Amino acid sequence: MGKIEIGEYVRMNSGYIFLVTETQPAMSDETGSCPPAVKGKNYDMAFIDQITKHSKDITDLIEDTDILQVEVSEEWTIKEDMIRFAVVGQTYTISEIKECLENGLFKIKQIVTHEQFENYSYKVGV
Repeated sequence: MGKIEIGEYVRMNSGYIFLVTETQPAMSDETGSCPPAVKGKNYDMAFIDQITKHSKDITDLIEDTDILQVEVSEEWTIKEDMIRFAVVGQTYTISEIKECLENGLFKIKQIVTHEQFENYSYKVGV
């Protein structure tokens, strides 16, 4: 994995995504050495080994079965139906979503990663 920079988005192995606001080099403490870490908007600290992907473009972090809340362009839908949820890989493929974003048809409002969905969902009947 290349060097993570301030202003990039990161996706952690837990599925959490955040914008990096600060980087910290590896440090030594009484228990040994701590790996490099990053801090972010709404996230205290993540060690580099917890990060699976990083990019300046948040769409590069989207994976199949993530859930996106998108605002659909007024040109493409009626006013009452502007906010939609899309399951990546089922409703639209990643490439279709990127194309819609590039063409201005979609604007991402929120992302729930498949890891977050699994961790926070209540399984009915289990």
